[in-house]
Amino acid sequence: MVEVGLGRLIKDLRLRRGLSQNKLARLIGVQRSYISELENGRRKGISLETARKLARALGVEPGLFFGETEAIPTPRPRSAIWAELEATEPVEIPIIGSFHNGPFPEQAAREVVQEYAYWASTKAAKRNIKGLVARGFCLSPVIDEGDIAFVDLDLSPQNGDIVIASIGDKLTAKRFKEDSKKSWLESDDEAIDARDCVIHGVVIEVCKRLR
Repeated sequence: MVEVGLGRLIKDLRLRRGLSQNKLARLIGVQRSYISELENGRRKGISLETARKLARALGVEPGLFFGETEAIPTPRPRSAIWAELEATEPVEIPIIGSFHNGPFPEQAAREVVQEYAYWASTKAAKRNIKGLVARGFCLSPVIDEGDIAFVDLDLSPQNGDIVIASIGDKLTAKRFKEDSKKSWLESDDEAIDARDCVIHGVVIEVCKRLR
């Protein structure tokens, strides 16, 4: 058997099926960036469960991804109805860390995912979303201790948005404000020039902790 890297194998099969990275991601319930990382070799392996999902989406046997099949088969045809049903599977949103005095999200994402939330694929489509847990004083009454803030890391803030930003070595939630002359971040107790911060993303949803 000629050894084919996992990333190249997945890309070849995806292209044979005529699927974009976004479409494949939707079919197996992950972010597009996950597929991209697999195909470019940044992720070196996959779990058995992920292999099973990829196998269903690409019309092959799961063992192919572990070198248990001698050749790359022609993918099995599937009905359009089945493909649409799979496209409705929920997407995993990783909860990667905390804020007020937490690490920058992308650093936390390279460490340990604490848990996952699950969103409808249509809701999460074309978004780069991570979850962060609020610790200590945050931005009450919108965000309180223990709430999970879902942050779109690719979204540019608009006036009035709540953002997650680094201020010095602290990761915190503030409201983004701007006028014709400047922009700043504010909370009940302070206002900080936006030039003195690093804005990482916009909070698009908050999951409230009730007890």
